[in-house]
Amino acid sequence: MEFRTEIVVKPSLYPLSYSSEVVSVGSCFADVLASDLEASKFNVVANPFGIIYNPISIFKSLSPFQFCEADFVERDGSWYHLHAHSELIDDTAEKLHQKLISKSNQLQLRLSTASHLVITLGTAWIYEYLRTNKVVANCHKLDATLFQKRLLSVTEIISSFKKFYHHLQQINPKLHILFTLSPVRHLKDTLPLNAVSKSTLRLVCHELETTYPNVSYFPAYELLLDDLRDYRFYTDDLLHPTPFAAKYILQKFYGSYINQSTASIRKQVQEIHTAIAHRPFIVESIAHQQFLHQVLHKAKLLSQKVNMQLEIEAIQSQLTDL
Repeated sequence: MEFRTEIVVKPSLYPLSYSSEVVSVGSCFADVLASDLEASKFNVVANPFGIIYNPISIFKSLSPFQFCEADFVERDGSWYHLHAHSELIDDTAEKLHQKLISKSNQLQLRLSTASHLVITLGTAWIYEYLRTNKVVANCHKLDATLFQKRLLSVTEIISSFKKFYHHLQQINPKLHILFTLSPVRHLKDTLPLNAVSKSTLRLVCHELETTYPNVSYFPAYELLLDDLRDYRFYTDDLLHPTPFAAKYILQKFYGSYINQSTASIRKQVQEIHTAIAHRPFIVESIAHQQFLHQVLHKAKLLSQKVNMQLEIEAIQSQLTDL
């Protein structure tokens, strides 16, 4: 008798390699994936405008920056932007404006050369700023009376994507777009209404995947809720996946998105990281120094395939005979 329903993720038609350029944006999983890709020495850029949860704001952040004075708001002597995360802050609107333009220009340049764009959708519930009637990415703890909360429709989201997709086709028609759905439930919306939100987003992902040839879907949401399906795999807040669960989801991702050759290189990178993290009782011992030289040799060989400069420097810093 089977006591678990394992989700088998098919190999992607658009695999990653160490020559790939990845942009990962959206909800928390976007950062989790990007951090692991970066640690594995893949070329990745993550959330230049911070974590963003709703699809309208995500698509807007990926489009060229458009100035609107009303989008800049001041709170407690600091300036924020309604279409960016609270981590993007400055003491004047002008400084923040320049910061956002710089980030947008860098992102547009990256999108023009990227091979993969990963978009993690978090919620279909949005807040509209009543002064402009625009969907915002973050309310920045401003008075709740300044905003109106409502649920996006599938039609609205797809319409917004079409405009954004047209822009992408102009700057990089070969870009592959991978959608994922955050497995984190938004309890503040209540569990029933969170289910409505996630269902809306899942319908959007299905519609886009079946409509656009260069769009696909990775089931991060289903892997946690339907495959693991147990509170053992949640942190104490009962909402976020544990490190073990995140690792499982990432393993499924790599199983689908990298081939055996790339997986071999990734494994070698991980082995070197494990070796660097090893802390002996006596760093200067002959045995440990010999071990470090062996690891250094492996890192230098691997540097012919991926950038291992930081790792090489870390190993050399422990050698006593240089």
